[in-house]
Order: sequence, then structure tokens, then C-alpha cells
Amino acid sequence: MKRCKNDECECLINDNRTYCCLKCRNIYVNKNLRDYSKNSIGLALKCKDSYVKEHKKCECGKEIPYNKRRNEFCSRSCARSNSNKKRIVYYSKDKLEKLKDIAYKNFNFEKNHVEKSIEKYNLNPITCLRCHKNISYDVYIKKRNRKFCSSECSYGYKKEQHLKVSKELKIYKSLARFKFQLNKYDEFDFNLIKDYGWYKAKNHGDNRGGVSRDHIFSVAEGFRNMINPLLLSHPSNCQLMLQKDNEIKKEKCDISLDDLLKNIDIHDEKYGKYYNFNVKIYITLDELNKIYIGTMV
Repeated sequence: MKRCKNDECECLINDNRTYCCLKCRNIYVNKNLRDYSKNSIGLALKCKDSYVKEHKKCECGKEIPYNKRRNEFCSRSCARSNSNKKRIVYYSKDKLEKLKDIAYKNFNFEKNHVEKSIEKYNLNPITCLRCHKNISYDVYIKKRNRKFCSSECSYGYKKEQHLKVSKELKIYKSLARFKFQLNKYDEFDFNLIKDYGWYKAKNHGDNRGGVSRDHIFSVAEGFRNMINPLLLSHPSNCQLMLQKDNEIKKEKCDISLDDLLKNIDIHDEKYGKYYNFNVKIYITLDELNKIYIGTMV
């Protein structure tokens, strides 16, 4: 008794036999004896390997893929451009004269049109927003549609505007900051402070899960609409909440401007006027700077 010649089979057979069954015989022959390099798949793989080594290229320099190996060009556009180079177009004398007349008329029309547009533009030229120089008329670049005479003026103007807005935003935030003591009023929940404590940054006590003061009507929305920051610093616009909830809220407003003004009136009737002067609702940037200077004095 001996084992079947197929390595995957463990059957015992007589000494005069080689395989236990026809299936084992086919498995062994297909695995060890047959040469698959001569069939269609093997020949195709050989052809592909040789093609990749040769790297057939188009006239434009791009490689032609294997599935388009019979093509001379990589795309239709390359083939058309190549054929157009070799094309010779013959025109009759009458047609050539007509084409010349059309080209001459178009040139004169465009020339007259440009001259008229330049004259019209020079009557009311556009000035640069930064250096206030006249922007010259250019047919190709079309500087008449621009706001700046050069890229330097454009970059400098945007940088100046950014610095101006950032400076005014800092002033606005400082004026909108709360400057009152909480224990003067009954509307605040001090139990929240007892449970969690005040919020402190990592480098100033590290209590990031504490309580912080929040503007019910947000400072960002107030700056966008140029609402007087003194209205936002009023006690009726203050609420206590956990810092993590405050960070989730971001720039959202919990109330409208009309509701804020109503709450201010109710608060002033109950505790007396918070400000001894009349506070405007809307202000300009110049008025914002005046208020800031008045608080600093």
C-alpha cells in the first residue's frame, strides 16, 4: 500500500496504481506538468510585459496605453492637430479678395471702437482706492474694471483694512465686557458656581469645566450690526453657564435685539438705571473710538 501521488490527497492505494481517482490525477497534472505560457492568457501577459518595456509614445511625448497600442496618437486631439499641419487649403482669387476685405473691415471697426471707448473712459476715469491715481485704460488687461492700479496697492489696502477691523474689534470687545458684581442682583444662579467653580484657563488654575459669564446677545453679532457695546455689557445681557456649553454656543444669539432692549427696561425699573446717560442703539466707528477714549479718561 502507498499514498496517492497527489500531495493534497491522503488516500492509500495499491502498489500498481498511481492515483486514487481521476480527480487527483487532473489536479497533479494541471499543477505540475502543464505549461500555461503557450495559451492565450500567457501569451497576452508576455506581450504586455514587452510593451511596457518598450514604452510606445505619441508625438506629443505622452505614453500610449496598452489597450490603445495600435494607435499612433494618444488622443483624437493629437491626431487632428497632426493632420491639420499637413492640410493644404486652396482658395480662389475671388474668395481671397473677399477674405482680405472682411479682415480689413474688422480691423478698422475694432480700432475705431477702441478709440471711442478710450475717449469715453478718459472723461470719467477710475481712481485707485489706495493711492488715488487714475487707472489707465488697457484693452487686453481691462484695468478699467479694477479697483486698484497694481497688485501692491491691492495687497496693501486689504492688509490695512484687516488691521483696522481687528483693532476696532478689540475696542468693541473691551467695551462690551461685563464690569458689575453679580451679588448685587438676584437673577443669577450661584449654586452653579458652588458646584463647578469659576472657569480658569490651564495656566491660571486649570478649571476648564467651570462657569463663565456669557453674553445672551453675542458680541460678534453686535459688532456686525454696529450695536452700541454698552448695551451688551448691561447686566440684563449676562447669564451664567458652563464654559463647555459657552464654547458650543460660539457666536449664536439667544435673544433678539428687541428682546434685549425690553430686558434692559425691565431691569432698570427694578434696580434703577445702570447708566446715568442715554445710550444710543446704533453707533459708527468714529463714535466707538470716542466712547473708548471717554472710558479711558
